[in-house]
Amino acid sequence: AAAGGGGSDDVDEKKRLNDYDVRNSRSFSVAHEHSPSRTLFVGSLQHNVDETELKDLFLNYGRIEGIDVKRGQGSTKATYAFIRFTTIDSARRAKDAMQGYQLGR
Repeated sequence: AAAGGGGSDDVDEKKRLNDYDVRNSRSFSVAHEHSPSRTLFVGSLQHNVDETELKDLFLNYGRIEGIDVKRGQGSTKATYAFIRFTTIDSARRAKDAMQGYQLGR
C-alpha cells in the first residue's frame, strides 16, 4: 500500500526518495536523509519480506500511515521499502534504532 497524501510536499519527498540508489545495497539499511521526513527508506530487504513483517517491526517507533514494498526485477533484485510515519519524530526514532539492523538473517 503506497503512502497516501497528494500535496506538493509529497511530490518533493517522493522525488528525494527516488534519488536513492538501492542497486548497490549490501545489508539492511535505513537511508540517511539531508532533511527530516516522515518517510523512511529501508533497503537491502529479503525478497520475501512483507508489509506485515515490516509493520510489526517498525510500529514500536510510532504510528504508520503506509508501507510500500518494492521488489526488484531482472538483474536488479534489490527489495526495499518506504515506511511513512505520522510524525517526523517517529521516523527519526525508527531510523536511529534500526540503522544497521539485519532483518531475518
